[in-house]
Amino acid sequence: MGIDARNISASNTTNNLTTNGNVAAINYAQGQQNFYGLMGQLKSKGTTIPLEVTLGARIDAWSSQTPTYYNTGPNGNNKTVQTIKNQNVNPFNPSLGLLFPATKDWDFRAAAYQAYHAPSLNNTLRTYGSATGWYFSNPNLIPETMKGFEFGSDYRWGGGFAQVTAFNNYITNAVANYTLKAANSTDVALAKNLCNSGAVNPLTKNGGAGLCNSSSVSYFTNNQNLLSQGLEFQYHHDINSHWSIDGGYTYTLTRLTWTATSDPTNSQVGGVPQNLGSAGITYYPLPKASLTATMRYAGNSWMDTAHAFPVPAYAVVGFRANYEITPQATIFASVVNLFNRQYVTFNIANSASSYQAGMPLAVSVGARLVF
Repeated sequence: MGIDARNISASNTTNNLTTNGNVAAINYAQGQQNFYGLMGQLKSKGTTIPLEVTLGARIDAWSSQTPTYYNTGPNGNNKTVQTIKNQNVNPFNPSLGLLFPATKDWDFRAAAYQAYHAPSLNNTLRTYGSATGWYFSNPNLIPETMKGFEFGSDYRWGGGFAQVTAFNNYITNAVANYTLKAANSTDVALAKNLCNSGAVNPLTKNGGAGLCNSSSVSYFTNNQNLLSQGLEFQYHHDINSHWSIDGGYTYTLTRLTWTATSDPTNSQVGGVPQNLGSAGITYYPLPKASLTATMRYAGNSWMDTAHAFPVPAYAVVGFRANYEITPQATIFASVVNLFNRQYVTFNIANSASSYQAGMPLAVSVGARLVF
């Protein structure tokens, strides 16, 4: 049995500037979220049939309050205050896990589960904008709900292991950011309300209506359902006392199955590469020292669900050295992007100005003490 409680609160003030540095608009929001949970778990293992069963259940109480949320024009004029209704959700989330040891070294496993994920305060409170785009928070967001199942197998031998897992997760009320479209009447009506632009359409080519000084307006909503399916593979092998290798691969197909927004359905969601891979080799010159080289790969992806902004595939090499002076003291050095590869990393965005360069060559040295 377990019980937990958590409170998160924040306030956010954003001064949105024009290209010459003047204040174009001010956004302010203040709110909090409360989390309370009661969890129980039962585990049983048969004797005649060695099937291990784990049954879990969690009851949560989630609440969100946003007592203050407003937008203004320059110097605080044209103030628009929104009254946000308090939210209370009490999800019940069960889970079932099965583990069957076919042999001493070979297991089969399966699981079914339900869980929820609350929107972050960044999604509910933080509104900001500039000449390149406006991004509106949504204080009325509700938690996502995920129902899923997975099955897989593990095989172990004296010098390593291999694991494979297939998963299927269905998410309702998914929190996502999308760009409002000028050709969509529902999007235009929402943009007028968000930007306080009156009868003027802020999504036209020139934009600049109301609080928005840009024709690009994005907004967080729960108006979509997601289906995420995929396959994961992990491998480790100790070749001998001095060498070991690691590998991993993940294939993920994530798409909208329903949406009330203008984003397309049955299209890979922005910011989610279908193919991710990793490989590593480690050398142990001494029993307490190791040198590891790694390669991380991300396949082609898109920043947006409409697939207007592609992100090319890339691979990055890293290196790490580790030495254990004592069981309580370790020193290490690591290099990220060893060959200083220039690449664009995947993220979620809806404009060409939102491309992000990947981390360049970076070196860090440190120590870890346990006491």
